[in-house]
Amino acid sequence: MDNEFNQANSQIGGPQIGEPWNPKFSMSSMLLVMLVCCAMAAEFYYLSRYLRTGNRIDQLTFILFTLAGPGALFVAANLFRRIAETLARPSVAAKYEYQNPKSETKSDSEK
Repeated sequence: MDNEFNQANSQIGGPQIGEPWNPKFSMSSMLLVMLVCCAMAAEFYYLSRYLRTGNRIDQLTFILFTLAGPGALFVAANLFRRIAETLARPSVAAKYEYQNPKSETKSDSEK
């Protein structure tokens, strides 16, 4: 039935029925977006608190969040990614021992 519909619509230039859309994002990308959204929410919390109360500490906190926040997020995200990559690959020491096993016998010069 779908094939007949596609053939009929292709002859008259109509739309084709294709595969349903599947999302192309991963859990790590969703977590990164949520981290950025949470940081922005914290920034705007201190801005609204400063505007409501006029407290200079809240203004200073908002300015620091705004200026240092993106850099700190970038560093933290890269550190997290680097640690995750390191934990995901096999140990370098284990590879080295597998490729170069230590010999248990002593050579003639050591005896």
